Amino acid sequence: MPLWNLQFEQITVAQLEALRTVPVAEGRRLEYKREVAVATGDDKREFLYDVTSFANGAGGHILIGVECMDGLPIALTGLDVAEIDSMMLRMQNLLRDCVQPRLPGVLMRGVGLPDGRAVLVVRVPQSWIGPHMVRMGRTTRFYTRSSAGKHEMDIDELRQAFALTGSLPQRLREFRDARLCQVGDRTLPIILRKGPLLVVHALPVSAWTERAEVDLSGLNDRVADLQMLRIGSSGGRYSLDGFTCHTNESRRAEAAGYLHVFRGGQVEVVDGELLSESPLLGGDGNLSTAGEHLGSRLLQHAAQALRVQASLGVPSPVWISIALLHVEGLKLYSAQSLHSGVGGQPIDRHEVRIPMSEVREFDSDLSDALRPALDTLWNACGYPRCWLYDKDGASHAAWRR
Repeated sequence: MPLWNLQFEQITVAQLEALRTVPVAEGRRLEYKREVAVATGDDKREFLYDVTSFANGAGGHILIGVECMDGLPIALTGLDVAEIDSMMLRMQNLLRDCVQPRLPGVLMRGVGLPDGRAVLVVRVPQSWIGPHMVRMGRTTRFYTRSSAGKHEMDIDELRQAFALTGSLPQRLREFRDARLCQVGDRTLPIILRKGPLLVVHALPVSAWTERAEVDLSGLNDRVADLQMLRIGSSGGRYSLDGFTCHTNESRRAEAAGYLHVFRGGQVEVVDGELLSESPLLGGDGNLSTAGEHLGSRLLQHAAQALRVQASLGVPSPVWISIALLHVEGLKLYSAQSLHSGVGGQPIDRHEVRIPMSEVREFDSDLSDALRPALDTLWNACGYPRCWLYDKDGASHAAWRR
C-alpha cells in the first residue's frame, strides 16, 4: 500500500521493509537517503530543495536511513535514535526560517528498526499556497519534482504554479456554494427537519489535487466518533459521494442533522437542532437564540470535522466555511446584550455566508482562527464584534467548553 494511503502515525517498519522487498523505486513522490547532514550551507540548501520540490510538486515522502542503488532501496540502515530529535528540530527551524511562504503540514517521525536504529520519515504535502521559495543569504530558488527527481522550476512552471494557487479560492467557493444550494433547498437523500440550519464545511486544499481519494472504508465502524454532539446518531451509510452519519429522534422521520465525509476528504456538518434548541420569542415576534450557544456549537462542529480529517490522514491546510440558512429575522441574545443597552438586530436575509477561515495545522487554536468569521457573523446580527472575545481578541474560556 502506498505510504500516502496510510495515516502518518500508522507507518511501521513493515511498510518500510515492503518498499525494499517489492521493490518500490524513487520517483516523483518518494526519495531515499542513507543520511542527511544539515550542518553546512550546502547541506541545508540541499535539504530545503528536497522538501520544497515535493511541496511544489505532488507531495511525497523522504525516507532518511535507507540505502539505495539505482533508485531502488536495498537496506534499511537507519539512523542513531539519539540524534533524531535534534535532527528534526534543525530541519523544522530551517523550514521555518528559509522557506517563503511558510510551508505548513510537514510531518516528521522516527520509525524504529529491530536493531535499535530508526528511519526518519518526512511527509511533505502538496501545497496550495505556493510556489515555495528557498531563501538562504542571497540565494533564492524554486524547485519542483518529476519522475526523474527534483529540478529547478523554469518560467513556464512558475507561471503555472502561481496560476494554480490563484484559482484555489474560486474552487473552494464553488464547491461550498453548490453544497449550500443543495442543503438550503433540501435536495438531499436525507430528509432534514424544517427550520434554521447551521452548516460548517472543512475543506482541505488536498481535495483539489491529483491525490483526491481518501480511504473511507473504516468509517462504518466509527459511527460513535462521527455522531454529532448532543444529538446522537441513528447510524451511517456509504454513497457515491462518501459516507454520511445522520441523526434523528425515534419519534420523527426527519433528521436533526448529519456529518458527511466526501471522498476527497471534505467534511460537511449540518445542524438543524442548534437554532431551535433554546429559542425565545421576543416582543417583536422574532426567533432568537443564545450567541454563546451558537458560538460554542459552531466551534465544536469545526473541531470535530478537523479531528475526522486528521484521523483519515488528510493533510492540512484546511479552510473552514460557516453559513446559516433559513435565518431571516433571527436575533442573537446574551446576558451582555440584554443588560448592556446595546442590542442586536434581526438578520435581514434568508442566508448568511461567512468568508472562509484558514486552519494551517490540525492542532491550531480554532477559537483564534475563527475569530474573524465570528466577528462577521455577529456583524450580520447587528453587533460591532463577537462578544465571545474580549476587546484584545482573547476568547472567553466559558463558551469554548
